Amino acid sequence: MDKDNINRAFEILYKKFDKILQKVTEDISIASKQKNFDKVKSLGNYGKRIKKFKRKIEKIQKECEKLLGRNILIKNIKSELKKGLNTPQSEYKIPILESLIELGGKAETNKVLSRVYEKMKDKFTQIDLENVLSGDIRWINMVRWTRNTMKNEGLLSKDSPRGIWEITEKGKEYYYKSKK
Repeated sequence: MDKDNINRAFEILYKKFDKILQKVTEDISIASKQKNFDKVKSLGNYGKRIKKFKRKIEKIQKECEKLLGRNILIKNIKSELKKGLNTPQSEYKIPILESLIELGGKAETNKVLSRVYEKMKDKFTQIDLENVLSGDIRWINMVRWTRNTMKNEGLLSKDSPRGIWEITEKGKEYYYKSKK
């Protein structure tokens, strides 16, 4: 097998997995819109497995290069998130606070996520709808990181039970000041 055939074989594999990942991303977007976060998580885990398998294929391609002593083209199959392509963490603060106020000051995680999604869905980029290595969708991951930041800032309660998000008085003040 010559260099061109080997490259073509690996390219076919990469393209196939890219198509699968694209479909997974589309399905995640649909499931997010339907507020089916269990399906989102399941699809995210599937996408994570596909990416892991792609990395294994890259290692195999590199090993082929070593074994055959040829300069086989190694494609960079890692999708690097370029800065500015996803919604910044700061954009999630007000929607989180507003959602909690609308929900009576505290709510279960999925209810908050559902409200935040409705408030922000028109702002999401394609990158926001992709999964991250943990299996979560990027925007959900960003909301959770934002929550941690907001707890440290005193905008959300650090003492609320697991799975419950609760706004503090400081959080309410921050929200109302930002709306002026």
